[in-house]
Amino acid sequence: LLLSEVLGGLRVLDVGCGTGTLALVAALEGARRVVAFDVDRDAAFATREQARANGIPRVFVFAGPLEALLQEARFDVIVANMIQEEIAPLLPVLRAHLARGGRLLCSGQLAERKAEWDDLLFRSCFHSVRSISENEWFGSAWISSNG
Repeated sequence: LLLSEVLGGLRVLDVGCGTGTLALVAALEGARRVVAFDVDRDAAFATREQARANGIPRVFVFAGPLEALLQEARFDVIVANMIQEEIAPLLPVLRAHLARGGRLLCSGQLAERKAEWDDLLFRSCFHSVRSISENEWFGSAWISSNG
């Protein structure tokens, strides 16, 4: 999903960055600014170290909750590779951080729960753009109804 987005000049937020794969790809694909965070300090540290070790600029990393972002911070693309139970409580705040016309890219969802996931996003005021599947997993791209 991320590779099919045109990221040149955009602001990207990687939610629950883990080792930073999505953040690093976004930066390499031309994102103007990438913010990556994880509640796990070791994960945030790993992301920062991966960016440094690979000479990838424009990746800003912090350890902490989503609420640590400034309320006015807006992103053109928000990416999250998290299971439904982890990301569902974050959807209202993620929606508030999406810029007008921005996209939410979610992966790590179980294919057998696709209908449930789609309903959850629809009820959270998102509209489906596309989805892809691989084995028992799927990912999907969404746009907020506010833009």
